[in-house]
Amino acid sequence: MNVKEFNEILNGCNKSLQGVLLNIDQEAPALQSAATIAYGEAVEKESMRNNMGLVRGLFLGASNSGKSALINNLARKIIVPEVIHTSTLMPTWIGQTEDYADEGVTVNYFDIDKDGHRRGSMKSKREAIDDFRCYYCYTEKDLADRDRLVKPDRFKSMELNEAYLSLREADGPCKDYALVLVDTLGNGASSVDDEKAQHNMKNCDFAFVLVDSLGNLTDQDIDFFSSTLFNPKVSNIKPEHIIFVINKIDLSPSRHGSIENCKNNIAALLKKAYSGKVPEALYECLCSQIVTYSALYNRLAHCGVYPYKEDAIKINGLTRKELETSGEKRVETIRTIVTEKEEFEEEKSYLPKEMLLKKGYCEELNTMLGKVIGNMFTDGTIYDNHLNGTKEMAENIRQAVQNTIAALAADAGTIEAKIKAFKKAKEMIETLSVNYEKESETIARNFPSEVDTYIKNHSQQLLISSTVGINKMIDGIKIDVPHGDYTPKALKEMTSIEIEKKFLPSLLQPVPKIVDLICNTISANIFTPVQTTRQTPYRQIVDKLSQSMNNYITSVLDEIRAINSDKRFKVTVVDKSIFEKKISDSLYEMSVLLIIIIQKQIDEIINTSISSTVRKSLHGWWTSVKIFFGGGNVDKMFEKMEETARTELRNKISSDIAVRLVRPEGFLGKEATLNLYSLLSKATRDCDNMVKLYLSNIEHELNSLRDHLKDNQKRIDFYRNFAEEKVNKPLGKVIEEIEGLRDHVVNHGIDTTN
Repeated sequence: MNVKEFNEILNGCNKSLQGVLLNIDQEAPALQSAATIAYGEAVEKESMRNNMGLVRGLFLGASNSGKSALINNLARKIIVPEVIHTSTLMPTWIGQTEDYADEGVTVNYFDIDKDGHRRGSMKSKREAIDDFRCYYCYTEKDLADRDRLVKPDRFKSMELNEAYLSLREADGPCKDYALVLVDTLGNGASSVDDEKAQHNMKNCDFAFVLVDSLGNLTDQDIDFFSSTLFNPKVSNIKPEHIIFVINKIDLSPSRHGSIENCKNNIAALLKKAYSGKVPEALYECLCSQIVTYSALYNRLAHCGVYPYKEDAIKINGLTRKELETSGEKRVETIRTIVTEKEEFEEEKSYLPKEMLLKKGYCEELNTMLGKVIGNMFTDGTIYDNHLNGTKEMAENIRQAVQNTIAALAADAGTIEAKIKAFKKAKEMIETLSVNYEKESETIARNFPSEVDTYIKNHSQQLLISSTVGINKMIDGIKIDVPHGDYTPKALKEMTSIEIEKKFLPSLLQPVPKIVDLICNTISANIFTPVQTTRQTPYRQIVDKLSQSMNNYITSVLDEIRAINSDKRFKVTVVDKSIFEKKISDSLYEMSVLLIIIIQKQIDEIINTSISSTVRKSLHGWWTSVKIFFGGGNVDKMFEKMEETARTELRNKISSDIAVRLVRPEGFLGKEATLNLYSLLSKATRDCDNMVKLYLSNIEHELNSLRDHLKDNQKRIDFYRNFAEEKVNKPLGKVIEEIEGLRDHVVNHGIDTTN
């Protein structure tokens, strides 16, 4: 099995993972979770990278070290800029595709606001390869800003992330080794560019480190590589998988001297990276992986001359005329460099391809590439970096789906428990409702008789309480007519009807006040007793109803709160004060009605019995006058009449009201009793009706829960079948293929010949 065949199997595994995630998204979205979404994004990115190739090589080196020329050579096409004073704007992944329609560049980026903050998720756009090479790079002016604080104007509103460049498949290392080339910005150019290079050290399998023609590494290079490339916390690349490329070897006065110089620099680098404790044999390993190379000669052999003039015009925003004739210093510098480059390459472009490849040490690099890639298969690096990650994602996706289904099944248990809790609460509230109905009915029914009993038991006290006020009113009774209008003779000659007509209104004038006084006395004792330690019927009803209602509603609300822990299924709880107001309003109506009833009863006594008593008094007075007074004084006659009326009133009020207060059928009477009972019953029913509304809501939620449980069970059955057929089986096959792939490589090795 060769590397390309190996990668095709891995690609198939990644596509299977994508297919599983797509099925979940389209057919069972409820099985999606944060985990599957994250895996989906990771699989998509890995699939995109693996479609370009398998083995990922990172290019590191200072600006102008020749990385771009090496990449163009290995890619067999001019795809990244080799113009001096330039550099790509973002890390670029370069690989091959068998589909010509896929050739081109996908640029990933974020939109940003004026403050540099991202707006929305990552976006992608397609670019032609030549446009990407010339427009997604720094110009000479941009490179003057060493900290990359100023972006090229055309990218002010974008945060460039990564680029994926797909080339039509061509013979060469990329095809032979399923090689992906990962271009970085020149290390040491800026802190921003260094950070981007470090990021891809985590994502690559091996690295090309380019040094100058003399084999030199600067102190800055040594500091950078020792803290990043050789730091396992930063880099995923094993040190033994690093190839040191002495580029531009054609410019070296001594190939051997450059190699020895490079070895010395490697020793200094390892000493810096490992603080004197260099792993055994690492130095020898790295020294054996030094290659000399001329990216220029190899690029001329494989790709031809570089279009310096055309790219310089595009990159720097010039016209051809400006480049050729402008006297501006910046343009003159560019023109000089372009001319030198073109002349330098032109004189070498006439050499035969075989000569160019020989001078460029092409075979040396290819051999080293095959060796390092073979070692990565042998020591398990490729498995760890690619197969193991795919296998872990397959296992994790499968587990995430199982966890989601388990959570749904647990949700079913939660729903069943909730149904049980709702049913129990409903039964408890129904029991509370029955008990409250009985208790409140008893309270309402007993209240009128309690009022009658209270009045009967306290009749003497009630009369005594009002006697002083009544006597005072009666003492003030006078016949309010001019005495001079009458003579004894005229008075004796008046008939009973005439006497009543003339004098009765004056004598009955205080009667309404007497009624109010007695009514107020009785009401005050019923509602507000003089002795605060003694209960009255009204206070008893208030206390009983309040206590009964409070116990009832508190218990009901406690039951409801207990089942309201789940926010998905809950009953709306009103404030207890709503219930209290219902009772309060009804009790107020009852107190008003009770006062009206007492007023009516007292008024009935006065109007019927006392009025007739006064009439009898007047008639008796008239008879006495005719019999006992043949003459006499008019004033004395009126005084006699008034005194008689006062005496009769005192006696009659005491006797009639006393009788009424203690009569067998009760002071209130049948009609009043029914009215009071009806009013109290209504109050208790209003309270109970609100609770019954709760019961109705609970029943509604119970039905919803039952329906939800039914649907949930159907979904769980569907998801289990779905997971078995469209998740577990294909993922199990992926895991099986990956394990088989590893076993094959372990037992038979990998073909890295080209």
